[in-house]
Amino acid sequence: MLNVIFSNIFVVICLCFQALVTQCEANLSEHQLYCNKIADFTDFMMSLRNRLEMCSDTSGDDRAIEVQLDRLQVGHDTVSCTVQF
Repeated sequence: MLNVIFSNIFVVICLCFQALVTQCEANLSEHQLYCNKIADFTDFMMSLRNRLEMCSDTSGDDRAIEVQLDRLQVGHDTVSCTVQF
């Protein structure tokens, strides 16, 4: 009789821990997606920072600055925000 009670308690405890493990795995997966989105956003922001630094560079002669502006204008058409929240 006592063995049956302990056996039932053990089964209930195992089921509870299985549910906890499943929830932890789901949380881990969600956290990995979050980390990937943060990395994508960081990369996007760094590319914008680099473009901003290029815009603020006024060294060189008039022709070099015009070439740089043309390069930035072309790059402006290709930059898009691919980060979604």
